Amino acid sequence: MSDLFVSTTSGEFILAVRTPTGVAEKRVETEDRIEGFFESFSQVAKEVPVSRFRRIFLDVGPGSFMGVKMGVVFARMLSQNLRIPIFPLKATDIMSKPSAGTTRRWVSPVFDSGNGFVYATLFEEGKKQEDDYMILLDEWLDFVDQLKEDILLRIRLAAAGEKKIKDRNFDYEKVGRGEFLKDMVSFAERKYIVSKIYQEVEPYYLNKIESAEKWEKKLGEEMEKIKHLREERDKILLDIDRLERIKVEKEDEISSLNELLEKKQSLQREIDKNMEEISILNAKRSAYEESLKEKETKIGELSRKAEKLEGKISELEEKIKKKQEYLEKLKNLPPEIPQEVELYLEQRDSLKKEVEELRAEKEKYTKELDEISSSRFEAVFERIRNEEKILEDVSKMREEKEEEIRQLSEELKKINAEKKEKEKAMSALTAQMEEISRKPSARTEEVTEEKSGSEFSPVSQPQASGPVAEEVREEVSAPKENEEDMRGEYHSDEGKSPEKFEVGEDVVLSSGKLPEVKLDNFRYSIRPFRISDLPKVMEIEESSFERPWRRQMFKEELSIPVSKLYTINGTFQRRGPAELMGYAVFWVVNEKAHIINFAVDPKQRRKGIAKVLLTEILKKSKSLGCKSAYLEVRVSATGCQRLFEWAGFVKKGVRKDYFGYPKEDAIIYERGL
Repeated sequence: MSDLFVSTTSGEFILAVRTPTGVAEKRVETEDRIEGFFESFSQVAKEVPVSRFRRIFLDVGPGSFMGVKMGVVFARMLSQNLRIPIFPLKATDIMSKPSAGTTRRWVSPVFDSGNGFVYATLFEEGKKQEDDYMILLDEWLDFVDQLKEDILLRIRLAAAGEKKIKDRNFDYEKVGRGEFLKDMVSFAERKYIVSKIYQEVEPYYLNKIESAEKWEKKLGEEMEKIKHLREERDKILLDIDRLERIKVEKEDEISSLNELLEKKQSLQREIDKNMEEISILNAKRSAYEESLKEKETKIGELSRKAEKLEGKISELEEKIKKKQEYLEKLKNLPPEIPQEVELYLEQRDSLKKEVEELRAEKEKYTKELDEISSSRFEAVFERIRNEEKILEDVSKMREEKEEEIRQLSEELKKINAEKKEKEKAMSALTAQMEEISRKPSARTEEVTEEKSGSEFSPVSQPQASGPVAEEVREEVSAPKENEEDMRGEYHSDEGKSPEKFEVGEDVVLSSGKLPEVKLDNFRYSIRPFRISDLPKVMEIEESSFERPWRRQMFKEELSIPVSKLYTINGTFQRRGPAELMGYAVFWVVNEKAHIINFAVDPKQRRKGIAKVLLTEILKKSKSLGCKSAYLEVRVSATGCQRLFEWAGFVKKGVRKDYFGYPKEDAIIYERGL
């Protein structure tokens, strides 16, 4: 059993048969491709009987009208005659998978449709993310360039289209006739296993007008998404600013807590020192208590000894008293017993001496008792009492400091917990912003360098942070020889603040009447930019600059509230139709008009149209509430300087090393309105 593969949607007709031994392709090489197609099928029928066909896999489009129609009619006829099923395959689906060995998350099939248009769509990991479009190649490349992802273009394009892709540094893979057949066989194996015996198929056409309308509708939805994302981004930035302020406050609190922590540690060290002193005092007190116990023991012993001495003294006094009485008796004795008297006198003297010794001993013990109970022990006891009071005060102080440290520790824990919550919220906001920045529609801040070869050129798009944007930096390049030339460039990596510049002297801005421009037989109108103007604007843009703005950048400008885009439409013929001759883009920020893009059709230059456009946008700026208009000009751009000086602009100051590529100073030109 065999399968038949048919593709007639492109200039290369494909007719192939898959048998159990492999896939055999029949090439259609004749100038008459329709006749050659049927000749090739006749050869196939000779080699493989049609009765052996079991399925037909048909490429139903999109593609050329006649090619798609011929393939569908042929497959239907063959299916009805052989009563075998038809499996419709879309060319965009067939090309959705990269070649073997290549892994890409995003794949975009792109192939010619004629008249400068291409068929294109987008797949993410094999799943279709966009409808099939019939669109200009440049517009599709602008769209896929916003993905910021590793995207692979699978192309079947002419040399001019392939060159555009190569010049813009896209990764691409050419799908020739043989590769397309392999993709068709591989896709058929993945998609279809079983089917009904007979299946109706319809040609798959893409109408240019309907596709354009669908694309414009998609762009409108994208613009709404961009606007919504800008609003979300502004809210996130405000939240980030608020959180940064809270972070700074908390850091200050943490710094204060760190100081308190150091104070706590200092107090802890002081407490430890006091505890050491308390330990020493406790040791001393224990020693004093031991000494006191010893003294009390000794006092007890001395008291008992004193009591014994007092008893002995009493006995001696009693003896002395008896001896004195006995002595008195001896005095009254008669003289004849002198020896006995002398004996008694000796006894008396001996007793007196003994009494004196006893009294001396009594005084000694009494004195010792007095010393024991003297003020020396009272001083010791007073010192011990004082030390106990100091110890009590230190203990009380330690408890107070420990309570203060405990409170500070609890407060520090609360602040650390709050800090972690804020850091977690910051991480969530950062992740949300990164997620927004990865979406294709969120890419609204891309800016390209621009270079002029004409009388006037755009000043590049500034980078805004929301509806009320900061002032941005622009550059105006040096003019070419014998031409007035103005160019703007924005470099986000310069890192210079546009608010800082050197002023030579105080300058009074001119605010008088704008100069009049009279052009013979010139009828014109100034009106807001429309989407329908984009093809002509891009033609002027691309013919004026080596690195022009992209379509998406103009579309994004329409969604920015502060951005104003105007075109000049006119004619030098009395009855001729007006045509778009130039355009200007400026921002209204803080009652100032900031000119960021300005260009005139190369075919209409040196006729005074640029002066007309400049004076008209200054009038528009004034009507929008602006009090002045300004921009920056390279020092070497003398032609540009003459134009703005003619319009009443004056040099406001100089910004050193403002421009890069090449590095150069900028002159700030400004005038009142």
